[in-house]
Amino acid sequence: MKKGVIQSAELEKLKNQDFKFRDFIDVGFITSLCERFSAITGFVTALLELDGTVLIATGWQDICSKFHRQNPMSLTRCTESDIYIGNQLTKGKAYSLYTCKNGLTDAAIPVKVAGKHMANFFTGQFFLEGQVPDEDYFKKQAKELGISDVQGYLAAYRKVPCFSHERVEKTLSFLVSIVEMIARDTLSKRALHESEKMSRAWLENSPVCTKIVDLDFNLQYMSSAGVKDLHIDDISTSYGKPYPFDFYPKSFRDTMSENMRRAVETGEVVTQEAPLVDKEGNELWFHSTIVPVTNDESQIDYLMITSIDTTERKKAEREIRTINESLEQHVLDRTVELTKVNAELQDEIAERKKMEEALIQSEKLKSLGTITAGISHEFNNILNIISGNVQLLQMDYKDHRKLMDSLSIIKKSIDNGASITDRMCEFTHREADTMDFVSADINKLLTQSVEFLMPRWRNMAQACGINYNMDMEGMKKEVPSILCNPLEIRDVFTNIINNALDAMPNGGRISFRTWSKDDTVFVSITDIGKGMSGDVKKNVFDPFFTTKRPEGTGLGMSTSYSKV
Repeated sequence: MKKGVIQSAELEKLKNQDFKFRDFIDVGFITSLCERFSAITGFVTALLELDGTVLIATGWQDICSKFHRQNPMSLTRCTESDIYIGNQLTKGKAYSLYTCKNGLTDAAIPVKVAGKHMANFFTGQFFLEGQVPDEDYFKKQAKELGISDVQGYLAAYRKVPCFSHERVEKTLSFLVSIVEMIARDTLSKRALHESEKMSRAWLENSPVCTKIVDLDFNLQYMSSAGVKDLHIDDISTSYGKPYPFDFYPKSFRDTMSENMRRAVETGEVVTQEAPLVDKEGNELWFHSTIVPVTNDESQIDYLMITSIDTTERKKAEREIRTINESLEQHVLDRTVELTKVNAELQDEIAERKKMEEALIQSEKLKSLGTITAGISHEFNNILNIISGNVQLLQMDYKDHRKLMDSLSIIKKSIDNGASITDRMCEFTHREADTMDFVSADINKLLTQSVEFLMPRWRNMAQACGINYNMDMEGMKKEVPSILCNPLEIRDVFTNIINNALDAMPNGGRISFRTWSKDDTVFVSITDIGKGMSGDVKKNVFDPFFTTKRPEGTGLGMSTSYSKV
């Protein structure tokens, strides 16, 4: 096992707290391993806590278990040997070898986990090659210790194995590696268990619905957030069954199934936001993220799907959209109404200009300028109020009290606008145009306008040696009908065509195009004249502005603009 694998929070706790080694190993399992090892190799094994507590002892020689450890004098020597070896390891030595006063050799090596000295592993009760005491030594020792069964003691002496220094060191190193590996594995399992506990606690208490789906698209797990949101009584009955659930709408099932397949096929994270229903049939919106989870070989093991309930956000978005559409319609209605009033004022001024003397015309123009300035100023104030409160409404849409206050302000602004237009009507004594719009073919209106002006652009022009080309190939046949005042639209086209003819006194081409997009119909009338200067463009739609004095009235483009 790699060292990095065990560097977990569990091991950090091990470094800083007073744990016993037996807390991290399966003593019974390691005892079984050591017993078999002793039977095969003849090596004695012993695993001791740092406080001297014996955890494991296998294969002990009779000379120690039946004689030295039973005799008070020799037991004292055994204890001295254990203490000496333990002290050597405590001082940081990697290995300790010691021949005790009873004549046998013991060896020990420290057991470390995560760099911390946790226990000592002993072997012993053997002779080192080249250092085997003769039988007379043990006869003398039997007499010294007062052992009555001298023959049994000598028979036990003859069973003591003899090993080389190198073999002892390698054997200890091997056994310690096994013990440390088992300890690390145990710690890693504990750390994994703790991690799983924390992960499960997070999953079960998170507002995010987390699901695990296998590669056959069967549900294996769903967190409590999803169970609660969907009003599912017992989610365990759905484990191992296909996901998405049958009670979801078909549109959601199809989309989710396709996205899960795409995630498995591409290995990429896939997201979707779609409505579904809970067990009680209530509509919910969820934003889901489908994550392919891979193993160490980069193969996909399963899919993890996290879903966030966005129902309230969607509801708020719909409410805001409805309010915005309503406000936009209010603004549009008022804008259309004011535009109509402006057009009526312009028509009234134009009519008076034809009938009044130059002085009267001048005075009326002055009055018109004053009125127009007032209209612009007051109308802009109204729009500013509407705009400001729309922004306030967008920021505070959840606060219905503020919403009502904002709507009240908007209503007052609309009333102000109505008051202003009323005053304009009183000043001009002009009645509103009550002609209703009708459905009309824009291509037909454009063709009629061209035909209406035919005497000018064909008959009169050709008589003067001038040639005009009317290019109508760009007019699309599939353009839908529009609701309009046909007389006004024809008048608009007539004014524009007349201006185009004026711009080309020596002849040229006028191109006509019509097309539609969404719910809007477009008309383009293009000539090849030299065009207008910047100053002319700025004033082209102003009433009475003209570059064709004295015959020009300056009303054509302004009235056309107001009608459109």
